[in-house]
Amino acid sequence: MPDPQELPPVEAAPAAEQADWQRLPEKKRAVATARAALVKAVLDRACECGSCNSAIDYLLLSLETDRAPKQLSDTALRLGRKGKPPNRGTIYRWVKSYQQGGLCALAPGYKGSDRKTYGWEVRAQHFYSLPSKPAMSAVAEWLREEGFESATYSRVRRYLLGLPADQGALSRGRLGPKLFRDTQKTFHRRDTRDLPVGFVYQGDGHTCDVYLAHPATGKLWRAELTVWLDVRSRYIAGWFISESESTLTTLFALSHAMLTWDHVPACLHIDNGCGYKAKLMNDDSTGFYARWNIETLFALPGNSKGKGQVERWFRTMEEAFGKRWESYCGADMADEVINKYVRDVNAGKRTPPSLQDYKAALGAWIEHYNNRVHSELDGKTPAELWASLERTPLHTPEAAICRPQAERRVRRQAIQLHNREYMAPDLIAYNGQTLVVEYDVHDDTTVRVLTRDDKRWICDASLVNAKSYLPSSRVAEMQQKRLVGQQKRLQRRLDEVEARANLAITHTDTLDDVEAMNAGLETRLEEKTGTGFEQPVPVVTDDDLPVAGVDIFDTDY
Repeated sequence: MPDPQELPPVEAAPAAEQADWQRLPEKKRAVATARAALVKAVLDRACECGSCNSAIDYLLLSLETDRAPKQLSDTALRLGRKGKPPNRGTIYRWVKSYQQGGLCALAPGYKGSDRKTYGWEVRAQHFYSLPSKPAMSAVAEWLREEGFESATYSRVRRYLLGLPADQGALSRGRLGPKLFRDTQKTFHRRDTRDLPVGFVYQGDGHTCDVYLAHPATGKLWRAELTVWLDVRSRYIAGWFISESESTLTTLFALSHAMLTWDHVPACLHIDNGCGYKAKLMNDDSTGFYARWNIETLFALPGNSKGKGQVERWFRTMEEAFGKRWESYCGADMADEVINKYVRDVNAGKRTPPSLQDYKAALGAWIEHYNNRVHSELDGKTPAELWASLERTPLHTPEAAICRPQAERRVRRQAIQLHNREYMAPDLIAYNGQTLVVEYDVHDDTTVRVLTRDDKRWICDASLVNAKSYLPSSRVAEMQQKRLVGQQKRLQRRLDEVEARANLAITHTDTLDDVEAMNAGLETRLEEKTGTGFEQPVPVVTDDDLPVAGVDIFDTDY
């Protein structure tokens, strides 16, 4: 042990240690300072006692006999356990740590010595970062299989636990790029307090985590909810429940929001789904957004935080509303309970809630949500902020809000649209020109024809040459297309099942194969012996065993 007189004083850390000392947390610095007080007492007495060991014995004796200063005694009791000062070995280790690393070495968890390398560290990190998320024990076993005998479980575990967070259990390879970005990477918080109320809507669709009775079949079914949320006030301006997310559900939900409040938002923050980017909604000329001069802001694919407000609202809805239902089937629902519920419904023992009951209850809960205090609104409710809405009126008849538009060319004073032909006498003056056709998704008897540039009304064209197999509305036509698609998928599944069943070998196939094999064997036997299976079988006796003309060791046949 070095001479204590050569040691620097404990009160002042060397200049080289200042940066490390400043990086230590306040709690660790306090512990290091308290330990330094005991170390100083030992080093001050080491010259008189002749060695550090004698100085430590003197310090412990002083503490036991209450001859040590009260402040030093209180510090020792605080650093020890069960009301006793630290033992001799602990104090000696602190003195040695100070001699080797200075004041920073007295901090808890200080890594003063370099770790010994074994050569398998890179491979261990590679194995542990696999997306299959192998356990540490598996990584150690794989390393030993590669010849690294020193890769014991304890060493591998100690090494992996010592890795930085983004290289160990929370690495990009282990979590996957998307989850790593969503949970580990930094992100920008956007302040919505500068936005006017009703300026930006966020829209999205969500499959409800509640089993309902299908309106047509009565079977278990999950509805699709589309909502439009005002970003500034968190107010639910419009919503719509349907069988699945589509362009029409987006249209109906947004139309509901616009009609209810007679207000056109300036911008829509939406995702890249087909329900929002379809030509019916996003076309530069006839799309729903262009008709109302609404700007669109599309979220980045896979970035759920981009539309964080509406995503968080769906979570709140399921937590506060969805989990009240007996038929709740979210990911956190007990599998045993929901499986039993499904079996009981299929057996006719229980009846799932109807769509009408669910819609009524959801509407009541949305009203409750809009009128309760929101944590992001400084103690206000969404409805209180929504009350300050400065409306941008529609100035359009209510019936025309939900009418999509499409461009069509006029031929022989008629227009072809969705396998239907519409005719009007006034269209003869527009033969060969492209006009805008505005139609109703629920009624296909007439369409409104508008000019292409300024959308001025020209005439109403009536449906002609209607064929009996056409549905009465485009909604019914879409439902029929959806049914045809389901039938095709089921037929493909049935064809696969039948094809797999045909792979089974029947007894007839087996007998046919045996007969063919015997015929081939007889032919090869005749070629070798000149005789076949039709020759008489010789009588075998103990005295005179006939010698067969076939070499039993010749397995060529």
